[in-house]
Amino acid sequence: MPELSREDPSRPDILIFLEDPGAANFVLDFPAAFRARGLDCRLAAMGPALGFLAERAVDFLPLAGAASAVEALERLRPSLVGLGTADRPDALNLSLADHCRASGIPSIGLVDGYGNLGRRFGGASGNPLAHAPDWILTPDARSRAGYLAYGYDPGRVLDLGHPALEKVASERERLSALDRPALRSRLFPAAPGNALIIVFTAEVSRTPDPAQYRRDADYTLHGSGRFQGRTEIVLEEVLDALDALRASPGGPLPFVVLRLHPKNDPGEFTPFLGRIGQVSRGGSAHELVFAADAVIGMTTLLLLEAAYLGKPILSVVPRASEAEWLWTIGEGITPCATTRAGVAAGTAALLASAASPDRSRKAAPLPDPRGALDRYVGFFEALLRDRR
Repeated sequence: MPELSREDPSRPDILIFLEDPGAANFVLDFPAAFRARGLDCRLAAMGPALGFLAERAVDFLPLAGAASAVEALERLRPSLVGLGTADRPDALNLSLADHCRASGIPSIGLVDGYGNLGRRFGGASGNPLAHAPDWILTPDARSRAGYLAYGYDPGRVLDLGHPALEKVASERERLSALDRPALRSRLFPAAPGNALIIVFTAEVSRTPDPAQYRRDADYTLHGSGRFQGRTEIVLEEVLDALDALRASPGGPLPFVVLRLHPKNDPGEFTPFLGRIGQVSRGGSAHELVFAADAVIGMTTLLLLEAAYLGKPILSVVPRASEAEWLWTIGEGITPCATTRAGVAAGTAALLASAASPDRSRKAAPLPDPRGALDRYVGFFEALLRDRR
C-alpha cells in the first residue's frame, strides 16, 4: 500500500486528546503503530492521564486544561482528532467535539469500555449524543449496540475491538518466560510462601457524579454499614468472605494485595490496612496480576486483562444493574456476585480454581482480541485518504 504524502511536516495527521487513564491505556500503542505506517499520531493529555503516560515513558503534549487543548488544536491543525472519553460532566472530549465540528476538523470518539455509555458524549445534558463526534469507535459489540439504541448513525459507529486486550494477550507470552517464583518474591515480599495471593483491583468512589458510586436503595451489598462508597463496600464484603474462608477448618491462606486505580488516593483505604497484606501502586499491573493466583474486582478493565493473563477472576458489584458495566459479565464470561451469599460462594470457587493444578482447562472462553490495533490504524488511515 503506497504511503500517504505529508502536506505539512509540522502538522500531525492525528492528534488524540486524553484525560482519563483508561482512555490513555486504550491508545498507548497508537503512535508507534501509526509511525510504522508512515503517519504522525500524537497524544495530548491532561488530568489523571498525565501521570499514566509519564510513568510509561510515552511522548505526549501536556495540557493545563480545556483552554490549552483548544490552543494546541488550533496551533497544530491536525487532519483528524481522536477523543478519549472521561466520565465527567465537563469532560474535555465534550467541548472539543463541539469545537472540532465548528472548525471543520473530523473527530473520532474512542470508547474504551461499556460502562456509562450515555455520559461519554452526553455529559450532564441527559442527551447521550449531545456532544457526539463524527465517528464513534467501540471496543465490543454491546457498546456499539448501545449507541445504535441511542439513534447514532449505524454507518458511523464501529466495533473494532480493544487494543489493550490485544496487547495483554501478547504480554502473556513474555511473562510466561519469566521466573515466576522470583517474580512473586520480588513483588510480594511479605507474602507467606504457601499463601494464595489474591489481588483486589480498586476503583474510585469519589467522582463528579458521586451518587452513582454511593450506596442507594438498589444496593444488595452493604458491608458493615460503616461505608457509603461503592469500592469500600465491595472491598469490605470481599475481605469478610476471605476471613470466613481462612477461619474454616483447613481453610486457605489468602494474602490480599490491594491494587490502587491511578485515580485513587491511598488514604481512602486507611480503614482497611490492617486487613490487607500489601498495597500496590505504580509499576506494571500486568506483572503484578501474572505473579498472583487470582484477581477480584468490580468492573475495571484490569479484571478482564487478568483473565487474558490466565488468572481466575471474580467480579463483585453492589447492585445487579452494575453487571452491565463490564460486557463480559452479560456474555456469561466473567463470574459476578451481587449478594453476600454470592460473594462467599464466588470467593470460595475462585480460591479453589486458583489452587487447582489443572486451572488452565477451566479458563473462561475469552474472545480473540488479535487484530484490534490494526483495525484502528486502518480506520484512521482510510479517513486520511478520503480527506486527501
